[in-house]
Amino acid sequence: MNLDAKSVGELVQSIAAKGARGRVRRVFRTSAYLETRGGLILILRGTLRSPMTVNVVSGPHFIEELKINDRFELNSKELRLGGNRIRIDGAESFRSSLLKTKKVKPISGVEIVKAASSLKLLYSASEVSLDLVTGQAFNEFCDVVLRPLAAGRPEQAYRLPNYASLLGSGTGFTPAGDDFVAGFTAAFNFSARGIGKNPILLPLAELRRRTVLESAFLLDYAQRGYVDENLQRLILAGFDNEPLQFRAEISELASRGHTSGLDMSLGVLVLLACARHGKTLESALEALGN
Repeated sequence: MNLDAKSVGELVQSIAAKGARGRVRRVFRTSAYLETRGGLILILRGTLRSPMTVNVVSGPHFIEELKINDRFELNSKELRLGGNRIRIDGAESFRSSLLKTKKVKPISGVEIVKAASSLKLLYSASEVSLDLVTGQAFNEFCDVVLRPLAAGRPEQAYRLPNYASLLGSGTGFTPAGDDFVAGFTAAFNFSARGIGKNPILLPLAELRRRTVLESAFLLDYAQRGYVDENLQRLILAGFDNEPLQFRAEISELASRGHTSGLDMSLGVLVLLACARHGKTLESALEALGN
């Protein structure tokens, strides 16, 4: 079966330029994760773009027919997968906007607290409610990392042990703690580029040791600025003083996964609260029900 990709992420293009082989690692109804030595690739029958995604939006449904350990080959022109050929050289390219150095203008403390209240309501509608926010791991992270960061002391944010109790914790295909850390580090590092500070870089080898492989790669991509377009828009809105857009993106992300979208949004929100210093973090935590 011959198919055409609608969009191809820049990480996929980088892997394809060198040529790669690998296997199908995970299959869902409309998506599949492919594992290569160069990283993880997501095949998605849908329009949500990311640097690691190949989007196929038309043609027969083929993903459900894939099986774990099916082999694939990738080059700069096409992806050969499960008897299918997906042409990628004519597709549009999706590139991260978080790698650009921009002057950051965080939304106000008042708007951050409003967003926290909205996030609490969205969490309350989920099956697990506020388990992450009220859990011991999150409370410890607040004391060890967030409160010092809000007081202008960022040193603890760079230490891997301070993330240990969050990594691999919680429910969902990608654990809730991982999603929170992904949102937090993606936002932290975008802000760091804008103000000339060092980024957080948690070693991929350690991430793989502490959580499932797919989540480890997604977290590593996020801290390096490679996230999907919804999370990207959330971060850009938060640091470009666009509060209405920020809350709209939280609502858009709310339907992602089990609570993945909410957990990533939480990571971005608390980083913004820390960036505002003063009492914003405590007010945001209170609005969240912490």
